[in-house]
Amino acid sequence: MTTTAQLALAPVAAGDVDAVHAVFADPSTWTHLPSGRHTHPDQTAQMIDHAAAGWRVHGLDSWTVRLAQTVGDVPAGTVVGLGGVSPRDPFHWNLGYRLSPAVWGHGLATELATEAVRAAHAHDRERPVVARALTTNPASIAVARRTGLREVLRGPRPDGLVRVALADRALDDATLAGVAALG
Repeated sequence: MTTTAQLALAPVAAGDVDAVHAVFADPSTWTHLPSGRHTHPDQTAQMIDHAAAGWRVHGLDSWTVRLAQTVGDVPAGTVVGLGGVSPRDPFHWNLGYRLSPAVWGHGLATELATEAVRAAHAHDRERPVVARALTTNPASIAVARRTGLREVLRGPRPDGLVRVALADRALDDATLAGVAALG
């Protein structure tokens, strides 16, 4: 368990599926990409299984995010999302975060992302940290920038949306090409 000022972060676990699914199924969390919304708990279970495998193999992956203290009307201990860094090929950490709209506006995404970047650097400093976001999600881009990441790539996806990649350092050509291929 890792704690920050407002959050309790624990490696994802199968028992978190229902609570995490409630966040990933909420259309409000997918206004920038409605097709990404989870419509069945099996999607969330697969995502959690993948992250749990990352913890076993790499020693670091996404956390289930609980409140360490009450935020607004949401009591301490409530699962409010998922986030952290996941290992990706080519060799980089993928920074991601998705939180319940009930806790937006309290700095939690920045707190989570900052802790994830810190953990990635402590765990494997050689692996760059990369965040990918759509230009239709400027709040996510702003969070990545607040953690110190800088834009390294911008380009269209096959669906016509524009993806921005931000990183904690310049990326070598192979990693940059791999990140671009992720969409």
